[in-house]
Amino acid sequence: MTAHFESSIEIGNPPAPKAKRNLLWWRRHAVGLFSLLLLLGILWLGYKAVRIGFYTWSAYSTGMSILSTLRADSGLETVATLQPEVSSLAASVAGIEGQMRAFSPLLNALDGWTVYGSTLAAVPELLTAGGELSALAAEGLALTAPALKSADGEPIVALASLAQQRSAEFSRLTERAERANLALLSISTAGIHPVLAERLTQVQSLSPLMGPTLQTAPAFPDLLGMRSPVTYLILFQNNHELRGTGGFISAVGELTLSRGRISNLDTTDGYNIFSKDIEYGPAPEAMQKYLKTEILVFRDANWSPDLPTSARTARHLYEQVRDAKINGVVTVDLNAVELIIDAMGGISVDGVEGQVTGANVVDIIKQLWDNPLDTEATVQDNWQEWYAQRKDFVPVLAAAILERMTSRQFSFFSLISAGTRALDERSVQIWMDNPQANAQFGQLGWNGALHTEVGADYLGLVDTNVGFNKVNAVVTREVDYKLTWPNGPSRAAQAVVTVTYTHPITQADPGCDSTPRYGNSYDNMIARCYFNYVRLYVPRNSRLISIEGVEEDSISRRIGEERTQVLAGYFVMETNSEHTVTFTYELPVALKEDGYRLIVQRQSGSGPLPITWTIGDGDPQSATIEGNWIEVSEEE
Repeated sequence: MTAHFESSIEIGNPPAPKAKRNLLWWRRHAVGLFSLLLLLGILWLGYKAVRIGFYTWSAYSTGMSILSTLRADSGLETVATLQPEVSSLAASVAGIEGQMRAFSPLLNALDGWTVYGSTLAAVPELLTAGGELSALAAEGLALTAPALKSADGEPIVALASLAQQRSAEFSRLTERAERANLALLSISTAGIHPVLAERLTQVQSLSPLMGPTLQTAPAFPDLLGMRSPVTYLILFQNNHELRGTGGFISAVGELTLSRGRISNLDTTDGYNIFSKDIEYGPAPEAMQKYLKTEILVFRDANWSPDLPTSARTARHLYEQVRDAKINGVVTVDLNAVELIIDAMGGISVDGVEGQVTGANVVDIIKQLWDNPLDTEATVQDNWQEWYAQRKDFVPVLAAAILERMTSRQFSFFSLISAGTRALDERSVQIWMDNPQANAQFGQLGWNGALHTEVGADYLGLVDTNVGFNKVNAVVTREVDYKLTWPNGPSRAAQAVVTVTYTHPITQADPGCDSTPRYGNSYDNMIARCYFNYVRLYVPRNSRLISIEGVEEDSISRRIGEERTQVLAGYFVMETNSEHTVTFTYELPVALKEDGYRLIVQRQSGSGPLPITWTIGDGDPQSATIEGNWIEVSEEE
């Protein structure tokens, strides 16, 4: 029995190893498990699709309801009634964002796969920005709706009062607004669908204004004349004839706001703000020498490139002549007029055939200057009548722009975007005697001040056309800045600034006559020599070594505005030529190579400024300044 038992063990099949048994089990059940996982995946996707669909439909229907209400009546009191809908919209957008988060890697992988793939890839960022914006709106309405509903017809006053009483809550709104702005600006429009890209660009152009608007809210009643009327000076600066803050004060407007509405707009020639009964102060020395005027009158009030300085001067000179209390000063140049009219889709002007657009408005202004409205007089024929009416187009053009604005038949986004661009490019500048508002405009770079900073190098090129002509319409400039520490890093740095001017007009101007004369046309005033008083604003306590390219007896050095030193000189430049001015000076010894920073500010009213800079032993760098200023550092 024993032998038989042992024999059967030897010749029988051995038991399967454990790993092999597991493999056989997985083979038998793999299809089932895969089917189960597939089913669970389908159920999960279905659940996600249902949730996304629910939140999307809720957001769409709520958004359409909000838009319908706003189209019917967009007053602030009506906006306050939308608080429940806005809160619901914010919740729906947050729901979509939460459900879509799991799909972000998949969507990101589609970037670059046609325009639709790139658009889908942008969805997560769009949802993040949309969530921040809708949450901001919901939180803002929760805070402001009770005050707006009880505003008794004065919503701006109610909001300002609320902002003063609950400043902490408004500060939190400002922080959320900044987060929403950053989320929006982080989204690239490159590659996404053009329609979406256009809408996104419009929103991105406005989003940086959210935070400053909230911070300035307490000042709104005073700025808009809600408590009592306020009056602003509008300085129409012709940047074809450069002056300190942007251009010759060709005309001036007195704009009065009462309870948020324009109650008066009176425009006149800048020459008319003058009275023989007033004792005027002396003009700056250079103005006396090159403009041949011994007293400082209103039309020359913007000699300083620092608008807060020039604005106070203009206000004082205006109030001496006119019975008005001025609450602020706004400058507007020809570039701003082009941008604003273009954003409104053109305007109709009495006496002008066809539509006035951003593309043709400057040419039309030239034509109306040559041939004024409502008269046959020209500069050659009946000079006195022509002179009296040569700027009659200013009030007509201003009235046409205001009429177009009140019609509201234009893109609000386009107009706000154009206005923001004009402010960023210094084509429009704002100075207010309201400290809170002025501080905000200063932070945005809109108040026309010299943008100096303690501990930083500064460079501001300021040209002043003293030749009674319009050659700045064509003259271009470019700057080369070289900075070295020739005596070692512990000693003062030496700066060499080379400014190259180009006058492209080929028509000769024999004799380069600088006496005031109008010539045969506006274009004739462009085709003349350039008589330029050039100032370079640098850090206070800089030491002038030399200025080349200016008349020897014109060189000067003085203390300037906003902690600056002013290096100046005068030169005459013929047409169809190039002229170079070189400034050499030492910077204050406190400006070291380690941690070096440079701020270069473009003069208001001038065109884009190409600049090349070389700091120490670094390689040359270059940029074109189209906005207000750029900042560079030694590391760059």
